[in-house]
Amino acid sequence: MVKKDAIAAEFENVGVSKLSDGTLSKCLDICDDFELTEEELAEQWVAFSASHLGWHNKLDEDILARMVAEMEKERNKAKNRIIQKPKNTPKTNLSSSIPSGYVTPQRAKPVSRIASEHDSSLADFSPASYSPAIFSPSGKKAASATSGKVAFEFGSTNGASWKSGNENRVTIESMATGSGVLASNYKFMYEPIHLTKAILADRVDFLGEQLRKQNDLPEFSLMEEQQVEETTFVGRIGCNADDLKLTSNSVVITGSADRDAEVSLNLHKLEDYALFSGQVVAIKAHSAADKLVPTKVFSSVDLKFPDKPITFDFTTGPMEMVVAAGPYTHSDSLTYEPLQALMQYVKEHKPHLLVLCGPFVDSIQQHVQDSVIDDSYELFFMRLLIDALKPISNSHTQIVVVSSSRDAHHLPIFPSPPYTISPADKKDLPNNVTFVSDPCLLDVDGVIVGITSTDILKHIGPCEIASQGTDRLGRLASHVLHQASFYPLYPPQANIHLEAWEKFGQLPVKPHVLVLPSDLRFFVKNVDDSLVVNPERLAKGVSGGTFARLEIAKPADDKPFPDSVRAQIVKI
Repeated sequence: MVKKDAIAAEFENVGVSKLSDGTLSKCLDICDDFELTEEELAEQWVAFSASHLGWHNKLDEDILARMVAEMEKERNKAKNRIIQKPKNTPKTNLSSSIPSGYVTPQRAKPVSRIASEHDSSLADFSPASYSPAIFSPSGKKAASATSGKVAFEFGSTNGASWKSGNENRVTIESMATGSGVLASNYKFMYEPIHLTKAILADRVDFLGEQLRKQNDLPEFSLMEEQQVEETTFVGRIGCNADDLKLTSNSVVITGSADRDAEVSLNLHKLEDYALFSGQVVAIKAHSAADKLVPTKVFSSVDLKFPDKPITFDFTTGPMEMVVAAGPYTHSDSLTYEPLQALMQYVKEHKPHLLVLCGPFVDSIQQHVQDSVIDDSYELFFMRLLIDALKPISNSHTQIVVVSSSRDAHHLPIFPSPPYTISPADKKDLPNNVTFVSDPCLLDVDGVIVGITSTDILKHIGPCEIASQGTDRLGRLASHVLHQASFYPLYPPQANIHLEAWEKFGQLPVKPHVLVLPSDLRFFVKNVDDSLVVNPERLAKGVSGGTFARLEIAKPADDKPFPDSVRAQIVKI
């Protein structure tokens, strides 16, 4: 039997409190008339409020009367169609007992200019349609005045259409990020200390030998040797401060050999340097007062582009590419308006390649942390992805979904394997979707694209010390290329499995495009003839964020690759 206190409790759960006695009595009448439980009535209210009131958290008898009128209309429509409503409908079959117009709330306004300037035929993939009881639209009621505007440009964008000139599908091939391609889950959580030391030492030896050959350096000496004359050493930069904050007084270097000691560095003779914890460097230095005094630092491994041609057909126009990174919903809701706006943009512009970097079900999002999702995280993610990609399922756009260790439904480890998709779910997904690991290296018709969803730029920032402060973001990005690793920082700020990092976390070739999503300011930069792109986040707090779009023209033989690209950062 329906009771007033139970009704009040259910409305409290959906954010409606302090109901008057008259309102509660009216609720009892509605439950009797429409054969609803207390929970079903509250869910009915959520749907009505979202559809007609723009989410209103106040409830009185007048508003209930409006809701009843709409419910009567739905019931009369059902009678006219000679559809008989079964009695004693089980609680689990909610959709059959609630008028169809209120099962899936519809948004009253378009999310942004990008979404509103095109048709609105996209499927409603809001998780509210799966779990109405947790529907909570973002507190940002209206679209930002800057939605759809260009926030940053790279290259000359005059005449750019940002639309594909043909419907040919690009081919995508995964390349090794070390000794192979990470394609499945692996065991982690146990890594013996001797294995950690061996992996770090091997990396020092590997990069050290490349630095020695590139710069024509003599054989390296052991760290503990006291040398008055200048000698060459190789090792890994570290920090000996208690707070692990790298300063000019706390920089140390450790070699790879068992006999190598940890030696402090005196940087006063270096005019130009940029050092961070975990960086492998070769130095020319001499000893003074139990410290090494370097006069020259070598830290940049010379990566090469793969020796293979770009096979994309440029005769009908440039290659169009869109890159976005999660989170894809606002911090105060699970309605995914930014993701829907992006899908409308993609549906209209039809790029050849769409890169979606996780997280999708962000483990640090408030509703996810509060565990208010009715389904499992895995089911929530798959429903979201299937509905989100449905509008572009029949297009020529190739979709790359990059995993993230921040996803609640995924392994919290780096390198992160591709999302696990069941055979049944694969049937519901479009055939133009490719799931890849974090990090990954892709060959897109000869254009090499390196991607990581882990915020390496933000992680390196506090652990770096540099002699100059110009173009800090470009300098942080350059460390990834110079160290030939998607995550060269050690000790890490992410949950890293070093053995998997050694196998699947490296950068063996120079990519044409390097995607490094970060909370730091968005940018598109030419870094050592690679185009580095930080699209930032598609959702930033309760506001919409940004995404990147690129047009890649046929590269000229005598010019660096970024000269053939024009790009923009666009606000969602």
